[in-house]
Amino acid sequence: MDLPSADALFLTYFAPWYPPETERPCPATRPDLEELVLPEGTHIDVLNPLTPEGIHAAKEQIAGMRRAADADLAILLDAKEPLSLDWLRATDAWCTPEAVNTLLEQSDPGNFANDYVVVTCELGVVIGEALIQEAPGLQWLHDWPYWDSAIFDLNSRTKINVFHWAFKKLSGDGMEDALMDKASASLGFVRQENG
Repeated sequence: MDLPSADALFLTYFAPWYPPETERPCPATRPDLEELVLPEGTHIDVLNPLTPEGIHAAKEQIAGMRRAADADLAILLDAKEPLSLDWLRATDAWCTPEAVNTLLEQSDPGNFANDYVVVTCELGVVIGEALIQEAPGLQWLHDWPYWDSAIFDLNSRTKINVFHWAFKKLSGDGMEDALMDKASASLGFVRQENG
């Protein structure tokens, strides 16, 4: 069974929810990792385009999606333990073309609360929180819409676009890419950069 590409699904299910005046750095999905330029001694705040109110709104939305994932995604993945990298293993096991196709069939792109958008966003938060658990120096770099938020490592100046990992995993592009492999590689890179 062939699924649409991550970019096609992003443009169908997520792009319509951007305010018209929003300039996006990528027309659709972003790379898994980005190295950001941050001159020595510059505060991380310069990387965040949001006002304090915007940061608060993004934090609240991510916290809400985390609570939802603890309920909804835990059931979908049959996750018995608290959130951890094991949830990524469970996602790799659950994520088949048939499972994603079922989500898509149940999801009206015109309804922001459709199953595909909700599961994708919950998965993005789960990936981010699991990475932070494994490498506590990682932190959220908030953006709006909140699914443009990323995990950031200040020492390596690396931005990990976890929601975009979720967009790719739940598409025809990401079926073969194990989230655990991406997580292990990213954590290995961050640990190596941090000595």
